[in-house]
Amino acid sequence: MIHKTRWRLTLLYSSIIALTLLIMAGVFYLSLVQILKRHETTELKELAGQWMSYLSEEGFSESEKKREPFFSKGHEEHGEDNDSDEKRKPNEFLYSDRFFLLFDQQGTLIAHSLTDAKMAEWLQAELARWPDEDLHKVKRLFRQPENEEEQVYALMALPLSGEHLSREHEHEHDHEYVSQFSLQGRLFVGNEVTDYWFFIQRMRNMLLILALGLLFVAAIIGFLFSERAMIPILNAYRKQQSFLADASHELRTPISILQSSVEILDEIKPQIPDFHQRVLDDMADEVARMGRMVQDLLVLARSDAGQLELLKETFDFAETCRSVTERMNNIARKKGVQLTCHTPEQPVWMHGDRERLSQLLYILLDNAIKYTPEGGRVNVTLSHANGGLECVVQDTGIGIPDTDLPHIFERFYRVDKDRSRKLGGTGIGLSIADWIVKAHGGRIKVTSQVGKGTAFHIRLPSNRR
Repeated sequence: MIHKTRWRLTLLYSSIIALTLLIMAGVFYLSLVQILKRHETTELKELAGQWMSYLSEEGFSESEKKREPFFSKGHEEHGEDNDSDEKRKPNEFLYSDRFFLLFDQQGTLIAHSLTDAKMAEWLQAELARWPDEDLHKVKRLFRQPENEEEQVYALMALPLSGEHLSREHEHEHDHEYVSQFSLQGRLFVGNEVTDYWFFIQRMRNMLLILALGLLFVAAIIGFLFSERAMIPILNAYRKQQSFLADASHELRTPISILQSSVEILDEIKPQIPDFHQRVLDDMADEVARMGRMVQDLLVLARSDAGQLELLKETFDFAETCRSVTERMNNIARKKGVQLTCHTPEQPVWMHGDRERLSQLLYILLDNAIKYTPEGGRVNVTLSHANGGLECVVQDTGIGIPDTDLPHIFERFYRVDKDRSRKLGGTGIGLSIADWIVKAHGGRIKVTSQVGKGTAFHIRLPSNRR
């Protein structure tokens, strides 16, 4: 229980710390991406505004579009002087990573500022598929030239619609662009953002590696926090163990005296009135119940302190099952419950503590008989299973609700407290049964259905020597 509590605290603290650190890293990454996107958008809008102003000043019209194009076609096909071309370009397009492409209404490329013919051809094919709903939006295109690294471009499309081109309002800059020409089509402005893109990719990878490191750090911090949180819990648990051990030892003597006194009075039972006889019987039952409870508490206290050792020997577990069942038969018959035992005819050898395993069967059979109504059945079945032993104690009793099944092996846990108290239950027996099974390296599980009965399945290694 203590180890489970610590691991739960470790998981809780680690999850909180890790979640906090991951949220901080995620916010940082998303903020960085948004800043770069805003920078791209602002830059492209400024470029678009400059080119719109430039085209308006040039007065390029529908009737003039067959004349010499502005840039790259003029560079190579018409042999224009580069110096004269650069004088015609806005200053922003003196940078090689910025460009524009101008299309008419039929999608024909009229002019562009690219000097790379292959890139112009690739962009013309890509931009032909640009949907109308993405106008005024920034999109990224990826290009993989032969024998070169991948290139990334950010582009924005703006419509040219007669007299009115567009109107953009920014917080820092207010631009108003009005066309002085009648050309209709689309203007694409772009910027190479390969460095930005790979910076974001590297930053993402670094944050992923950092996140793994943060998870490891969070696990260590959570473990240390849980260790500190467990200090008062451990102190309280040790005090509880000490109290149980001391109380069990101190109560054994007065209970033994009471039991001896009841036995002495029982010798003169026929000589006392009926009412006194009933009181004496009740007293004997209560003293016996208190004696069992003190003995159970002492077993738990010694097991917690590691002072309870198993006295292992090799014995026939089938014979032990039959012997315990026979002894419990008298109790079952008094209640009107049919108790049966099914074991193999051949000896079933087991290396373990005969007394503790007998106690395990007594606890399970006592519970089964108590909670099985008159006319019900309790059955013990022993068999070989996967190199070990399987013992099943099944009854047709009242059953256990599903919500209570995970807690029935906890100390002092009782499904129906009033019924358990009337039947003499203390809520300790199944805790001892669980300890006995685990001390022998086995497993115990329970299945139950309300109104139909309960079955305890015990798996034990035979460990024959």
